[in-house]
Amino acid sequence: MADITHGTWIKDGTPVDKVFSNGSQVYGRNLFSVHDWDAKPDLASNFVPYMNIQLEPSTAYTLTTNISLESEGWSDVFLFKDDETPGTQTSGVSSGVGRTLTTSSTGNVKVGVRNHSVSDGTNWVKLEKGTIATPWSLAPEDVLK
Repeated sequence: MADITHGTWIKDGTPVDKVFSNGSQVYGRNLFSVHDWDAKPDLASNFVPYMNIQLEPSTAYTLTTNISLESEGWSDVFLFKDDETPGTQTSGVSSGVGRTLTTSSTGNVKVGVRNHSVSDGTNWVKLEKGTIATPWSLAPEDVLK
């Protein structure tokens, strides 16, 4: 049986990727680790701090957040590929407006967050496999550390 720890599903010490109830997905593993974000090297693109995340190639992933657009309508959270630069219209994510992309053959994506801390638990980012956004949960790596 799986345990639920801080909203994260773990079975026998191993993170669960997805949980379904009555045929609908109700949980997806968060692949955005705050621990990894805090330890990321100083990388920036278009003045947006970001980290690289290695995922499966040619696979859909969805990024969601509770961070709202700035008053000028600019995003502060981004999901983009290696050959892209972060921009509100092309890769921006905000509260209620997620972004799904299919990874390239390398499987590498970049997640950027500017002007907000995601370390204190007030703001959150969730990257999950697939096209369905599920409620936020901690990354298993953040729970197990």
